[in-house]
Amino acid sequence: MKKTGLGILLLFTGYMLFAGGTADRGTGAGAAPVTGKAKTEFTWMHHLEEQGKQDWVNYCVKEYMKKHPDVVINVEMIPNDNFLTMLKTRIASNDAPMIFDIDRINTLEFAKAGHLADVSDIADLKSNFNSDILSQGQVNGVQRGVPLDVSAYGVFYNKDIFDKYNLTVPTTADEFRKVCDTLSAQGIIPLGAPFAESWCQKHFCYAYVYINCVEKNPDWFTQKMSLQKNFSDDNDFKKSIADLVSYKKYWGNDPFSTSWNDVLSGIATGKVAMTINGSWTIAGILSINPKANIRTFAFPVSNDTSRTQMRIEPGNNFCVYNSQDKRMLSAAKDFFSFMCSVESGEFYAKAANGLTGCTVHVDTIPPVKDITNYTGKAVYNMIAISEFNAEYLTTFNDVTQKYLMQKTFNMDNYVKELDASFKAIKR
Repeated sequence: MKKTGLGILLLFTGYMLFAGGTADRGTGAGAAPVTGKAKTEFTWMHHLEEQGKQDWVNYCVKEYMKKHPDVVINVEMIPNDNFLTMLKTRIASNDAPMIFDIDRINTLEFAKAGHLADVSDIADLKSNFNSDILSQGQVNGVQRGVPLDVSAYGVFYNKDIFDKYNLTVPTTADEFRKVCDTLSAQGIIPLGAPFAESWCQKHFCYAYVYINCVEKNPDWFTQKMSLQKNFSDDNDFKKSIADLVSYKKYWGNDPFSTSWNDVLSGIATGKVAMTINGSWTIAGILSINPKANIRTFAFPVSNDTSRTQMRIEPGNNFCVYNSQDKRMLSAAKDFFSFMCSVESGEFYAKAANGLTGCTVHVDTIPPVKDITNYTGKAVYNMIAISEFNAEYLTTFNDVTQKYLMQKTFNMDNYVKELDASFKAIKR
């Protein structure tokens, strides 16, 4: 699913089995002939940089092509920061990948533009996925994508550090601060904040915003973009950001030069205790140190324990491009059916150490069990929430970072600038 700031395109070629010729990845017009029979060739483009998720991608491709020797599936991994731009460019240049994943907002946009195939007829779809999960990929009642993974958001921590200093999992904001104070006194960065990458800063903000704002008003994001509601009059939002800023002293010496990989490495090696992010964090840390004792807990935003929530939501929608090449479309949808199978879901759950949208029954590792076995009062599944689109999110992140980097955070100026910036976009 996510995330490093690599500035290059990586092309996976290990499963390119065709012989000779140059293929047109988007249309299949140049599929290379093999032993007199043309193969159907297409591309799966993704941004899944964690090794376990790449193992799942490669497994799906290898297993499918083993059973379908007349199909060639090329895999391209694009860094998350460049993925959407690259995808739109490829579609515009008639070189679209047949398989890709996009968030809910872009699912609506791509469906409206006619780019997404109807996958309602995929075999066993309704038996493998519950209706709430499937609704995330529906546009006007038509299944345009399927969330093959599920993301949970919380605090991911090195349990060995907690054990060393006799720390228990905090369930209130006051307890959380005491944990941070203890760790700081021991020279350990309590809360790794990789704000060199804006998507990480977003998750720190959203840890508060979802519980304080979105839970009360599911249309919070869209109302901000439409200017129906502003930031200056939103006391819940201002409190969220004020609480966020109050933890600034726990973020390390230079969070705005700290990358996601820096934080993963810090937690994996015991130099950083915790971070706030999504469940993909688990695989990221374990890819650096497979023996790291990683666990998960719900982020306590206040001293009211009923508001300590483990936010769980469907991940991106995996989609099939609506190609005019009927043979290409048929082959891609058949492969997509395998991607949506229980067999695929079970491999994903084991290899990626993550949560899958498909209903599977497999044993998981402790940090995943912390999520699936969570018994807090406010576990909830946010279906089809429309967050800020790319333009608004970039503005939100840029303005927020500008004020977070200042020695003194001026809330009034901050919300006024957000309002002005959003108004400028709306024009």
